[in-house]
Amino acid sequence: MMKLFSKHIIEVIILTFTICLIFTGEYSYGEVNNAQDVVNDMKIGWNLGNTFDSIDNKKINSVTYYETLWNNPVTMESDIIAIKKAGFNAIRIPVTYYDHVNAEGIIDFKWLDRIEEVVNYVLNNGMYCIINLHHDTGNNAWIKADMDTIDENASRVQNLWAQIAEKFIQYDQKLVFEGFNEILDRENNWVAPKESSLQATNILNQKFVDTVRESGGNNKNRYLVVNFYAASYSEKMLNYFQLPSDIVEDHLIVEVHCYDTSKAKIDEMISYLKERFINKGIPVIIGEFGMKNGQSGEMKREDYASYLISKTKSEGITCFWWDDGGKYEYPEDVKTFALLKRGSSKWYFPEVVKACVTAAGVTDNISIPPIKNLEESESEVIYTQLEWIETKEVGSGFNLECEIDNDTIVEIGVAYIKSKQYADLFCAMDSALSRIQFRQEVDKLTAAYGWYNEIVEVPILNEKFIIRQEGNQTYINNKLVQSAIKQNFKVSNDAILAKGEFRIYYCKVWESGKLVRDFIPVIDSKGNKCLFDKKDVKFYYTDQLIIAGDSINNDTNDGTDPSTSESEAETVEDNSSLESSESIENNHQILKYIETQDVNSYIDTGLCVDQNMSIYIKAMCTDLNSYGYLLNGYDNSTKRIHLRQEKGKILGAYGWYNELLTSIENQQIIEVKINKNQFFLDEQLMIKATKQEFNTKNTLKIMMAKCRLYDCKIWNNGILVRDFEPVLDFQGRACLWDKVEKKYYYSSGREYMWK
Repeated sequence: MMKLFSKHIIEVIILTFTICLIFTGEYSYGEVNNAQDVVNDMKIGWNLGNTFDSIDNKKINSVTYYETLWNNPVTMESDIIAIKKAGFNAIRIPVTYYDHVNAEGIIDFKWLDRIEEVVNYVLNNGMYCIINLHHDTGNNAWIKADMDTIDENASRVQNLWAQIAEKFIQYDQKLVFEGFNEILDRENNWVAPKESSLQATNILNQKFVDTVRESGGNNKNRYLVVNFYAASYSEKMLNYFQLPSDIVEDHLIVEVHCYDTSKAKIDEMISYLKERFINKGIPVIIGEFGMKNGQSGEMKREDYASYLISKTKSEGITCFWWDDGGKYEYPEDVKTFALLKRGSSKWYFPEVVKACVTAAGVTDNISIPPIKNLEESESEVIYTQLEWIETKEVGSGFNLECEIDNDTIVEIGVAYIKSKQYADLFCAMDSALSRIQFRQEVDKLTAAYGWYNEIVEVPILNEKFIIRQEGNQTYINNKLVQSAIKQNFKVSNDAILAKGEFRIYYCKVWESGKLVRDFIPVIDSKGNKCLFDKKDVKFYYTDQLIIAGDSINNDTNDGTDPSTSESEAETVEDNSSLESSESIENNHQILKYIETQDVNSYIDTGLCVDQNMSIYIKAMCTDLNSYGYLLNGYDNSTKRIHLRQEKGKILGAYGWYNELLTSIENQQIIEVKINKNQFFLDEQLMIKATKQEFNTKNTLKIMMAKCRLYDCKIWNNGILVRDFEPVLDFQGRACLWDKVEKKYYYSSGREYMWK
């Protein structure tokens, strides 16, 4: 208890010190009295693109999933420091919130916390930071410039900004809010919107300003950025734009985006902006500009950057390069706007970076180290090597970014740390016929090679063992335990390590006899527990909670950070272990049942049906006058398994076979087990259909009826592949939790009732 109390006292002291640094003006930046001063002081900016702005409309409960969704690594403060050293002094962090908002409109606190953490990376290094609503507007977004739905859209802007403003209410004026990005109308018009859409843009800008000001604190005087329709500088967009009214004078900035690369277009834009805004004392930033590597144009990229920045800077306009990052090793591979190799603190194109900062008037003490090749010295990477790391919750695992085939060699040093779980230790799989997979099933270890799958070991809890798959042969501690039939396959999906709770000592992968991955557990220079690949010279991260083992002291210069002592590594371990209860499974509430009142919605299990599938379902039909399916896997009347409600009757179908299973009464709970071609009701055999062979293309759907679902399990070839239980997720949504995949499954339609 004293250790825990002391830890929290230390955390409070550190937090207080950090807040003092952030809010007492300890940074060395020019005195600013109005918005134009801020724009002038910004000098030159950079966008952290394709990171927190990612979206896929799946609402997955994982910060890291979305931060890395668009092929960028987890953001590190070392990269922010590299950006500052290169001469940039402002960073725009685009943020999308749609996938992180629950049905009540509440933003996931973990998402906001992570945004705040990266904002602090920027501010703690004396730079300006801009945050916005990004892909919440734009193509097919949920906030539109539309007068027919203006109240709904204004409410969304108000709701999001009220929560964001509250989160950052005490931050000083180096944090700037931008209302929204490239807003479009319902038809996604980029160049020819209706006048009403331009009017709606003005209304939403005003709602943003009013909401931030009403939140109080430092937000009363915060500098705010407002955008035009589509962030376009076309004459029509500018002429219809109205600067919002504001309770504080000279604290608004307008923003445009410019991806035109001809001198004539750049000059035209500056002329429009100067006449409409600059000459009237309204400051302007170009929130995004850039030219892709390899893009044709009248100027080289460095000349384009120098021309645009020097011309705009002479009019008091500050520009922000759009850097979308991506997974590239060599500069010649980059076909995007990326300048920085994320995670390395080095630059693909130093000449473009230098052109940007020099044109902005930054020439002193800049450092722009280039990317050379894959053989850059490993000693430049700072980390503390550990004996092991433990993944303490189910999650996405480590994506090893390598493809597996039938001749791949995989070796893992590991220990079981949880006595009962269903989780993949290692999985590279396209299908049951194309895979290499090690899986914990309760207390057993199964190994799969192609279609061959067998229990190979019952490991002792907390005892290290080494598993090695060498082609079709499986070894445990160098002893051959399985020799499968040799097969030919190639897995297109990346290999994943540790999707459950495991202790990982190391992992190696060979392709065609060549070592391609050599992972060791480490703490990186910022205290993150992760894996480091000594071949790729790269850190690999996961969204799971990780506990660190003891540090390993090496005499050789292998990248170990000499400034990190063994006691510091142990401190990290102690701090992490206090958080081990925050697993995904502890973030939801188990329910008795979930209930739907809509026959048109369903939950998709993601599994195609064949003649060998077994299913258990416990359910109640709540409307005896309706028709629907408790479960339905169906291509046609000869390829199907279903349980269908027809008013007061339940019918079972298997292939072409279709027969009455039972009559039902009001409020009657039924338990049905489908074992291939046999249908059991309350453990009594009711139907035995003729054995058939079929495989559906469509996936199995459940709850396509007005019903309550209490329990559902699915087996394929005797292996449990889905084990659903009704839950409320961390955002209070009724859904099903699959205890096998450790994943939430949601309704395709209306939200479910629950108890």
